[in-house]
Amino acid sequence: MKTLLRGALGLALCFCISGSAEASGTQLAVIDVSMIFKNHTRFKQAMEGMKAEVKAFEATLQQRGQQINELRKKMQPYDPGSAEYKQLEAQIMKVQADGQIAAAQKKKEFLEREAKIYYDVYNEVATEVSRFAEQHGIGLVIRFNSEPIDPKSRQAVLEGVNRAVIFQKNLNITKAIQDRLEQAQAQRPAGSAAPARR
Repeated sequence: MKTLLRGALGLALCFCISGSAEASGTQLAVIDVSMIFKNHTRFKQAMEGMKAEVKAFEATLQQRGQQINELRKKMQPYDPGSAEYKQLEAQIMKVQADGQIAAAQKKKEFLEREAKIYYDVYNEVATEVSRFAEQHGIGLVIRFNSEPIDPKSRQAVLEGVNRAVIFQKNLNITKAIQDRLEQAQAQRPAGSAAPARR
């Protein structure tokens, strides 16, 4: 009886919400932000550039590793207590310490730059969504995931079960926003940043 009552109340609440939305003329839309990021030209270029920098830095770390191996080979003929051995050991420790500091600094720098790239592109998307919504009388834009759920992946199924949007019909503005972003990018002078969100 309680379950039936709860269901009836829930249905009545949904009816009231949808009724008030219709009465006030509010229109809804959904957008797949992840899809926009995947197809955003400047975002992809920036991330590819960062990947190349990460690889280049990894190469310098490998060079440090080779330097340490060479120093270890030089240590082999000497007794552990000898001055030469201790000198080479100190050099190894310095190279290792310098490498760890450089790696920590680079990691911090890369993470900050990555966050800035995401932030800038997200603000650009949000600005374009706001403009589009204003032009088309849309009162609410909800983020959703348009990717099909992979039934073989437990993680994908769990994420799918927790999606906020279960069904939508003709409300997806992802492609429209994507096209507008690409058009704006084509009109922007090379190297200039996107306009800040107001």
